[in-house]
Amino acid sequence: MTVTATGRAGGAANDARGMVTAEIAVGILGVLVASVLIATVVASLSLRAQCQATASEIARHAARGDDAAVAAVKAELPDHVAVTISEDGDLVVVTVRAPVRVGSLTLYDVGVTIRTRAEP
Repeated sequence: MTVTATGRAGGAANDARGMVTAEIAVGILGVLVASVLIATVVASLSLRAQCQATASEIARHAARGDDAAVAAVKAELPDHVAVTISEDGDLVVVTVRAPVRVGSLTLYDVGVTIRTRAEP
């Protein structure tokens, strides 16, 4: 008769004990990475929509020549948002750029450029 040791003393039961822990750790890491990627994509899309709205508003005011309204909109923006306004012939060109951040790490910039005709 052959007896196989099981339990804490060693043997066949202990050979696979660490595998479950390793599989759970890898699974949790995968879920964490996927969650960070999804959160970054959602943040990028949201930030791009905000840049679009801001650029449209600034372009509308700049096309009318309303410098006070442009300054008021720019004053409400966070410091890390960059706004450039230029003219290209009869067009007003407004670019709004903002960094996509995860915690304190800046991954990349999202930007929107709006072109509109200047009003007389």
